[in-house]
Amino acid sequence: MQTTKAIRARLDKLTSQSVEYIMESLSNTTQPIKNIRAYLRTVILNAPGTMESYYQVQANAAVAASSHPPAPAGSLMAGAVRRFGQKRRDGA
Repeated sequence: MQTTKAIRARLDKLTSQSVEYIMESLSNTTQPIKNIRAYLRTVILNAPGTMESYYQVQANAAVAASSHPPAPAGSLMAGAVRRFGQKRRDGA
């Protein structure tokens, strides 16, 4: 259990960007939230610590996607990717 002082310190770190992150995480939730009060409490208290890594992962994914364009449909790489996803028929 955290002290009131520790909770206040965490809440003082909230910014408008934190609120945007909280709203984005709410909109991206795929599972139904059973206890919205507990969920919000957790998200709000953890937002300052988790949003930096969340946005870093988003940026890394965007850079990776832009630096590796998809292979053209008829290329050797596209065929290799298709074959990689298929199950082997020789039982191995």
